[in-house]
Order: sequence, then C-alpha cells, then structure tokens
Amino acid sequence: MPNGACCSRPALLSGLWPTHQGQPQLLLIRTLSSNRFTHLCYPCSFHAARQLKVTHGQEASTRCAATVPRFPRRQTSCYGCGDSTSARVTQHRFPRHLQRLQPQPTSLFAPLTRPSHPIPSLLDAAARCAIALMLSAGVVLTATLGPLVNGANAGVVMMAEPPLSTAAAAAALGSLQQQMAPVPAAESSAGAASGALTSNTPLAGPGAPTIRFTSPDILDKLPPFPTEFPPLPELKLPQYTTAKLRNGLRVFLLRDDEVPLVRATLLMRGGQYGSPPDKVGVASLTAYVQRAGGSEAHPASSLDSRLEELAASIEFGAGPQALSADLQCLAEDAEEVMGLMAELVRTPVMPADKLLLYKAQVLNALEHQNDSPAAIGRRKITKLLYGAESIYARTPTQEGLSSISPEDLRSYISRWERPDGAVLGVVGAFEPRKMLALVEREFGDWAPASGQPDKPPVVPRGQPPAVPTLPGSATTAGSQMTATVTTAMPAAKPEPSPFRPVGNAITAAMESPATTVPSFNPVTDPAALTTSASSSRRPTVYLVDRPGLTQAYVLTAEPGITLSDPDLFSLDVLSGVFNSFGGQLFDKLRSREGLAYSVSGGWDSPPDHPGLFVAGGQTSSPGEFLRSLRQLLARAAAAAPSVQELEAAKAETLNSFAFNFSSTSNQLQRILVYDLLGLPQNFLFQYVQGIERVEQRDVAKAAAAHLHPERQVVVVVGDREVTQPSLEAVGFEVYPLRLDD
Repeated sequence: MPNGACCSRPALLSGLWPTHQGQPQLLLIRTLSSNRFTHLCYPCSFHAARQLKVTHGQEASTRCAATVPRFPRRQTSCYGCGDSTSARVTQHRFPRHLQRLQPQPTSLFAPLTRPSHPIPSLLDAAARCAIALMLSAGVVLTATLGPLVNGANAGVVMMAEPPLSTAAAAAALGSLQQQMAPVPAAESSAGAASGALTSNTPLAGPGAPTIRFTSPDILDKLPPFPTEFPPLPELKLPQYTTAKLRNGLRVFLLRDDEVPLVRATLLMRGGQYGSPPDKVGVASLTAYVQRAGGSEAHPASSLDSRLEELAASIEFGAGPQALSADLQCLAEDAEEVMGLMAELVRTPVMPADKLLLYKAQVLNALEHQNDSPAAIGRRKITKLLYGAESIYARTPTQEGLSSISPEDLRSYISRWERPDGAVLGVVGAFEPRKMLALVEREFGDWAPASGQPDKPPVVPRGQPPAVPTLPGSATTAGSQMTATVTTAMPAAKPEPSPFRPVGNAITAAMESPATTVPSFNPVTDPAALTTSASSSRRPTVYLVDRPGLTQAYVLTAEPGITLSDPDLFSLDVLSGVFNSFGGQLFDKLRSREGLAYSVSGGWDSPPDHPGLFVAGGQTSSPGEFLRSLRQLLARAAAAAPSVQELEAAKAETLNSFAFNFSSTSNQLQRILVYDLLGLPQNFLFQYVQGIERVEQRDVAKAAAAHLHPERQVVVVVGDREVTQPSLEAVGFEVYPLRLDD
C-alpha cells in the first residue's frame, strides 16, 4: 500500500477498522486447506496479492532475497531442516486494485503500491467473506511492528492449524515472545520440531523491527500502576505587555514565537444585555452585519477575497455583556489584517440586504426554538425565576426582530462601540514595540461617535432571581425570595408584590378551568413561613406538554450566587460531589436506580448578578426521578459529604488547573475578560487556593444556606398523557404551562 493510501471500507479481519493512513501493512495468513502462506492487504482485507509455497509439510518462515524488481522472488527457508527454495511471487486476477502493482518490493515489510480508490467487485466481496471464515476458524494473534529504518510499518497476523483450545492458546501465547526472537539455526530446528505455532521471524540486524506480544504471563509481570506522581511545575501568569492609548483603549500584548501566527481579540462592552427591550436581538444582528457588510474602503466581496488570499479570518460576535472582533493571520500579514479589522470596527457599511439575510436566518431559528425539550425547560425555568422581562431571561420575538432596521444597528454601534469601553489583546509571533506601534496607528485616533457622553454607558443589570409563591409549594424564607404569581383568568389581578418591581413579576398562564384556578398572593406573614412545610398542599410541578416525547426533561432550580460570594468555593466543590462518574447524582439516579441516562446539577456564578442552581435530566419515569432527586438534594443540604467524596471533588478541580494554561490564546482571552469585568488578574490562583482550603464543615454550611429542594421551582417538558400520571402518582400537583408563555 502506498503511503497515504486510504480504504473506503472497514477491514473485516479481527474486527479492525482501516488503520493504514500513512502506515502500509500486510497480512500473512496460513490457509487451512493448503500448505501455503497468503499475503493480504492488512487495512482493506483484499485477498491474494501474492503467494509463497512452503518447501516442506512443516511450518516455515519467509525471508527476503534480493532479486530483480521486474521478477520479484522470495527466499523461503524451512525451520526443520534449513533447506531453502525460492518461489516467484504471483499476481492474481483479483482484486483489481492490485493488478496494477508497480515493481514489487523485495522486503516482506515494505509497502505495496496501488491506486488510492479500489474498484469493488463480486470477487472482492467473495474474497472478504472467505477471509472472515478463515479467521473465525482459528486463533488470531496480531502484532504491530515498530517503525523500520525506511519508515514503513507492517502488521503480521498468524493462525494456528488446527484451531487451538483455550488452554493451548494460553500456553502458546506464553512462549510466543521467545519464539519470535531471532535464534540461531540449531535452536530454530528445535523450535520447528514442536510445531505448536507458526512464527515468522524477520531477519536479525540493525534494521530489524522489535516485535512485542502481550500474553497473560506477561501481563502478570507488568509493574503496578504508579500511585505517586511528581508535582506539576509552578504555574504563573504569563509575561505580557500592557498599554493604554490616549483614547482610553487598553492593550495587552503577549508574545509567542512557537508558530508564525498572530491572533487578536477586541472586546467592547454592551453585548446582548445592551439590546433595547423591544428589539431583543439587535446585538447579534449588529455583529453579523458589521462583519458581512464590509467597510467603506473594502466592501464585502473584496474584503472576503483578500482575506481568502491571505488565509486569514476576521469574525464578529455578541455575548451577554460584550461584542467581540477576532482576527487570525500569518505573522507576516498582521499589519494588513489588523488594518482591515480596524476598518470594520470604525467604518462599517451595514448594508440593508445583509440585515435582511440575517434577520431571515434568525427568524428561521426562532421557529425551531421548541425543537429541543432541554432548551424549552431551561428557558421556562429562567423566566419563572428572573421574570419574563428580565434581561437575563428575555428572548427575541418575531415582532421585535421584524422591526429592526439598519438605523437600529448604527445606533447600537454608536452607543456601545467606543475605545474607552473596550480592551484589545494580541498574541503571537511579533515584537511588542512594533505591534504596539501598529495598534496605535490603526486605533489611536478612534473616538466615540458624535453626540455620545464622555463616559461609556454601564451595561444594564436586571433584578436578582426569586422563587415565586407557587401553589402547593413551600413559601420562601424572606422578602427577597418572594414574587408575584398571576393567572390567565380575566378576573381582577392580585396586587403586585412589594418586594419586587412590577416589570419582573412572573406570569404563569394556566390552562386549568377558571373555576379551579385560584389567585395566589405572596405570603408576607413570617409566622406562615414556619407552617408552610406542613401544609396539606402538594408540591407543584409546571408541565409543558410536548406530545410524542418518549422521555421527559425535568429541571428543578432556585436562586444561586455571584462570583464574589464567599461560599463560591464550597458550592463548586459540592457541584463536583454531585456530578461526573462516581458523583452522587450519577451513582444514585443512573447507576443504582436506573432512572436517567444523564443527570447533572450545580451552581452557575456570573460575575455581575446572582445565577441559578439547576439540577435535572432526561427520564422515562419523571415522578420517580424527581422524588429521588429531591431526596438526594435534601440529604446533601443536611449532611456533609464523606471525606472520600470531598477529596475526589477537590482533586478533580485542582488537577484540571493546568489546562487553563494549555495555550497562550486562552491565557490572553482570560486576561481580557478579567480586565473588562473588573476582576483581578490573579483571580484564577485565588480560586485554586479557595478550593484547596474547603473542608467538610464548609460544604455543609454552604449547602444548608443555598440548597432548598422543597422551595425549588420544577419544570417538566414531556408528553402530558404519560408524564402527568407519573408525577401525580408520587404526590406532585401538576399545573400546565403553555409553550408560548
């Protein structure tokens, strides 16, 4: 097989898939019906490329003899008597891809040559079936030969005739390594007399490959796995250059000469939180059109053509709190590509046709937002906790997207894209002084748009999450945990909660009859909070009906913490106790009870607002799953994890710390984000130190303060005819929630 050749079909031999990308290999199989050896293509299993006759009726090995390439021959020597003979290599009429072989190599382990695309045939299929039957009739031993001096690899498969029993095979395996080693002629004769297993020994010498076999005896002699490892080298913040331009743009330069590339990222405050309430999606559309529309000096077509010629890329995107512009190019093209990115930032065209194109794409994606039950559950539970109008929970609508115009995009750019609210980072093969001069030339005179205030605007923030007073659930433990729940009834609405603005009130539209759905006001009497747990009402579950789903998606959630919360480290360790293989959720709900294939739970901790604790998974028994999940969370809130669980969770976090420094690009990205959000640059090291100090009592205290399974909001997405009986059977009260709420 030539180097780089590929098979289009999987190998039938030993159940192996093609592995010969750049590694040509052969098969040497002794047939059961004749005393001959057959060479085959190891990766693609094509049969009968060449054949060699054995001189005696005993086992033999092939050795290579230097012959004329036009008439390749093989020298075969018998282990038993040492006689040798030569047999001319013959080519058969099949397979076709071996008919056009180039002059054959004179070494058994040298690669064959063939066209890269074999032509299938009936004989090809028949040969494959024959090989599969031969392999199933005996014991197959495989050995991968190490790289030869000439760079080729080979694979050898040997079969015993007749088939060996299990005991005989184990015995043969135990002595196989000694048989495969090069031995003197006298020892070779003695080995042939035993006749236990065919052994094909390559020529000894400096160019001979080392053949290793793994047998039960060898496995017993292997040393045990190490239990102690040397400590990782000390990890430090990378050395980078910082500067601040006259217009307020903060610049970070990180030199990396490993590869001749340059990457740059420009982060500008704003993002999706900066979109107007009635035009959600402006930030994302602005990023798309700003890149696709080109600049005044380089319209879209010429910009894309030039970037393609340079093998460079410039991309724009919108995150929750920032817009981003990224470039990547060869170091020698950094000056030109940096100029192109500056043009897109400072003088974008924003054509109307590009806006129409991307609006159509977003509207199409909006039509499919309910295809995933996981997305439905996450969206619904976020709206319940934050409020439907919160910037943390709002989603684009068809009406809002349709009303967005090019003027809205330009207005967004003039408000948020300004140098004093941005940070630029460059990493790659460059000299810092020259790169700083380039940045100064391209962005030094960048200024805020006319009519904008002197200081950049602050990214909007929403209200913190709050658990609503759901029907049948335990009420919250304070004013900050109380919200208003209204119904879809046309009757008079209850007064809004004094503990939360009206704009963030939760509207839970029920599909129950008007005579059975009451109005619920927030509980403000502290005495009622102590008796709510013993109330006769059953815990409530919101059900989103999705007919046809075979499994329900269950989510339970409550308000969480921010990145600056002192319990951050303890709760992150508890999240490690819950998750991954061997975690409490996985061990109980999946392994022991078999209620879900995947299950997870933990806290997210945004830097600017409280996040959520969310746990759940997909299950065919939502009632049993939810009951077991709540029981497990209640035990976690009442008792600390074991020492083994605690140490395993801490070790998982600490051992993965080194991956934060896997690439200079990731390091620079973290530096930019920390600077934009106002976090200290050594926050990552502070986080690791905080994880190291966590003890059992810290986890127990944090869990008791932040984990309340009886107060959590539950959303289930599933087929109502199957899901509702399962939930009601274990004591939950089900309230339907419309999909479009």
